Amino acid sequence: MPNWTNDPPATSSDFSFRLVRVPAFKSLRAIILCTHLTGCRTHFFKGHTIPCEEKGCEACDQGLYYRWHAYVPAVCQPGGEKIILELTAQAAEQLQPSLDEYRTLRGIEIIAERPAKRPNGRIRITCAPGLRPETSLPHCPNVILTMQHIWGLDDTMLASTPSKFGSNRITPAGKNGEDLVQNPSTIP
Repeated sequence: MPNWTNDPPATSSDFSFRLVRVPAFKSLRAIILCTHLTGCRTHFFKGHTIPCEEKGCEACDQGLYYRWHAYVPAVCQPGGEKIILELTAQAAEQLQPSLDEYRTLRGIEIIAERPAKRPNGRIRITCAPGLRPETSLPHCPNVILTMQHIWGLDDTMLASTPSKFGSNRITPAGKNGEDLVQNPSTIP
């Protein structure tokens, strides 16, 4: 029997975040919701981006190169739409000075654009100074579980690919649903 109510739930599903790429012909303004980058190796395979499965990866077996992508939860400005922003490694590196200064990405307002006005052109990111107050920001979704849902993957899979940003392993088993970054020397 359904449990009918008169009011929507206080929190929405993490899976309501829409996956977005930086558009070719206009800029995207957003406030980042995560504290750190979460990314993985991907392939453009059969018409869309998929995660690299490493061992047994059909795209690798066909000789396709991988690219590392970051998946950054954010809230668009104006409007407040919650998104997962897909960034290339080159674009993600542009967030490093703000991460170094504030020790978090959460609350940083960015403007992302493609100066060449091409769908796959390089991305330029400009970070506004300062952080938005924590109280004004929505919760940050579990990025790994959200992306695995978007990609139609089993939610028990772990992303364990080291990236050029460090050799950390990420698991989707955070205490409150958040992502945990673990030092490889502490992983059993």
